[in-house]
Amino acid sequence: MKKISALISLAIILMSSDAISEDDKLCGSLKAFVQSVAADTSQSLELQTSWGGGFKKEKESIGKEEEIVLYEKRCNFHEYEPAEKVCDILMRSSSTEFPHLNLKRVLACLSPGTKFSKNMEIGAMSVSFDYGDDERGSFIYIDLGFDSTIGGNQLKIVAEGY
Repeated sequence: MKKISALISLAIILMSSDAISEDDKLCGSLKAFVQSVAADTSQSLELQTSWGGGFKKEKESIGKEEEIVLYEKRCNFHEYEPAEKVCDILMRSSSTEFPHLNLKRVLACLSPGTKFSKNMEIGAMSVSFDYGDDERGSFIYIDLGFDSTIGGNQLKIVAEGY
């Protein structure tokens, strides 16, 4: 019995350390993304998730035999390498079913003073803040909400350099 308890404890610790490791990678990549945006330019990325079905289908696929989809996830980085690195991590370690958890992770990285109750669910939210100092940084705009054009949730992160 002690062996089973020890194995369960070890598994929990290993799973937790994987999550922490991914959060560390996400924070580093997010910070690199917002810091990379040159003054007077703007870059963005969008994490799109759909739970309980797929995204809305393109017009050309209407009428074709459809496969049953439980969930889908995609991330648009607009050919910007620092955003692509964030997307790579989000595709591996973001929540599809609970998009508010992705928002909380992003805010924990870029605005560590922002706190939410552990059990708080957020259906939609728009926030903005500056990241950097008075001389150099980015204005950050983050939006989470349902996007009816894609038929799923979208977390959009925009960085406007100054």
